[in-house]
Amino acid sequence: MFGIQGEKNKNNDSPNKEGKVDNKKIISEYDETLSTEQNERNGGVSNKLDALKEKLGLHSSATGESGIKTNLIDTDDVATFIDWKSSSSIFISYFLVLLIIISGGMAYLTFLEGEKEKKATSYEERILAIKANISSEEQKAEEVDRLQKKMIAFETILDNHIYWTNFFDYIEDNTLAQVSYQQFSGETDGEYSLLAKAENSFFTAGEQLKKFKEDELTVAADASQLSLSSREGNTFVNFIFSLKVDPKIFYNKE
Repeated sequence: MFGIQGEKNKNNDSPNKEGKVDNKKIISEYDETLSTEQNERNGGVSNKLDALKEKLGLHSSATGESGIKTNLIDTDDVATFIDWKSSSSIFISYFLVLLIIISGGMAYLTFLEGEKEKKATSYEERILAIKANISSEEQKAEEVDRLQKKMIAFETILDNHIYWTNFFDYIEDNTLAQVSYQQFSGETDGEYSLLAKAENSFFTAGEQLKKFKEDELTVAADASQLSLSSREGNTFVNFIFSLKVDPKIFYNKE
């Protein structure tokens, strides 16, 4: 009985031992699975971290310590963080530089415009000064022209006086004592007509005509319309004496 019962007990303990072995095996396999998954997760995160460092250009130092704090979250899945304080400083710096450049350009353009206006004003002043000088010179020229015309007129009067003086000297030098003139007509063209009167006879009239013809300034001389007249017991021969004289007599001022 005991033998049979003991055998039965042995048979009953056997399944329990096998169950315990199976449970340990399952737990061991589960632990291995968890360990494997954990390693894979850690390896995946490490790989992603390395890839992120390569993208950012960040590497560990020679001692193996990282120079910066890294973000283990995949940047493809989240928004990029922006340092607004640093960015605003850079933006303000660029804005100030741009503002300085624009202000400098505007100031330079204003300076150039002012220089152009100064030059234009200077040119206008020069033009006005030149016009004033021209007007003054024109007035002086007009005054000189008036004076010159007066001088010419005065010289003409003097010259005409001298011309006629030369002519009358010529008449006086070639007129006989017995001949006188009652009327004279003529211009400076050299042709003249004289109403003459000779004493005593026609012979005196002939001698007078001969006298003028002998002078080198006489171009032609003629007597016409001879007639006799008496006055206070004296007889006279009246005639018209036509005379043509070389015009150069009017240029001889000696």
